[in-house]
Amino acid sequence: DIVFAVDVSKSMLAEDVAPNRLDKSKQIVSQIINQLGSDRIGIVAYAGSAFPVLPITTDYGVAKMFLQSMNPGMVSSQGTSLDEAIKLSATYFDDKSKTSKLLIINTLN
Repeated sequence: DIVFAVDVSKSMLAEDVAPNRLDKSKQIVSQIINQLGSDRIGIVAYAGSAFPVLPITTDYGVAKMFLQSMNPGMVSSQGTSLDEAIKLSATYFDDKSKTSKLLIINTLN
């Protein structure tokens, strides 16, 4: 199981990376998804707080669709709260499952 925590704070709209930090971040996550086989994935958006975007699934097409729709307006409080992202992401994992668990925190701040 893999959970992607993607920073959607307003600072991710900075254009110091082409096209901007957020779009570059989404491109990276999408490239990782393209390399996966049968892994289950979930997506969390975070800034000053965290927001569940997609529960654990094997539907990579839906995951990439939700990924592309992510924007700073999804989260009401701004900032970059890694602890909120980690706490919410941890709820995606089933403690009883014997599958490997991976959290990928994506930010360009």
